[in-house]
Amino acid sequence: MAETQYVDAEEVYEVPMNGMSVYQTDKAVVDMQIMTAKRFPRNLQQAINKAMTIATMDKETAAKCNYSLSKGGKNITGPSVHLARILARHYGNLRVDQKVTDFDKTHVTAEAMAFDLETNFAIKTTIKKSLLTREGIRVTEDMASIIGNAAAAIAFRNAIFTVLDDDIVNKVYNAVKKKMIGDVSTEEKLKMKQTAVVDGLIKQYAIYKLSEEEICKTVGKSVRTHLTIEDLVTLSGFEEAIKVGEQSFGSIFRPNGTVANVQSNSVTNESKEKERVLKLINSSKTVEILEKYKEFLKEEDLLTAYNEKYKMLLKK
Repeated sequence: MAETQYVDAEEVYEVPMNGMSVYQTDKAVVDMQIMTAKRFPRNLQQAINKAMTIATMDKETAAKCNYSLSKGGKNITGPSVHLARILARHYGNLRVDQKVTDFDKTHVTAEAMAFDLETNFAIKTTIKKSLLTREGIRVTEDMASIIGNAAAAIAFRNAIFTVLDDDIVNKVYNAVKKKMIGDVSTEEKLKMKQTAVVDGLIKQYAIYKLSEEEICKTVGKSVRTHLTIEDLVTLSGFEEAIKVGEQSFGSIFRPNGTVANVQSNSVTNESKEKERVLKLINSSKTVEILEKYKEFLKEEDLLTAYNEKYKMLLKK
């Protein structure tokens, strides 16, 4: 899918409490929440400690708190949607909302709002993502819904990380990176981590026959032994970006669309495979049939669809 996205952030320092503010929320309810927040202010250090404990409880969780993007020939790495959720949950006295606001023939638009009840400071962010494949064809309605959810999640992340002070986010995020990479104090330990990251990506995307050369090339290296700690953080972040739908496999590892000795149309194949699994999940008539597709749940949006279908079948 095309990766072009447009980001618009609107800052509102004094939130007007009229009928249109905070997504039509009743003024009296908001006033009461602000009064409660003033009466019971957050314990900032406690909030940071709780968020850090959750985000770094194991390497798998820490890896989900990091993401990387490849845009314009440059790699951008930062805290992920998952980390935004953890921080929002433990920060306290914070109202958050996210939603898809518009679908048209070519794009989906989503927005999110984060409102600090203690400071009366609110942020609304808007994300617009393409619904067209690289061939200019509009994706299916199921895929459009997935892209819409991804856009809403990105808007949510942007809103949270704008409301929270950078120092708070960076403190937790630095702990995440340290936990994610682990001990690489010796050459031997660094070599083990290089192998774990590269081999992990090759296994994760075996269906696309991803090679070591392709992986290393994304961070400007030729072989795994040349990968630095920052390279490893970036590579681990790429997997999270693909899972949440912020980028596709092809846009990261095969931006030119074709690679020797590999399937030439990787982006289309990726979309078709995801659509196939999504249709199998949605068409499942029993829990037993649904559980057969567990092994295909390699992306967060497919896991969400699986869990929703599972709950639906249990109610029958």
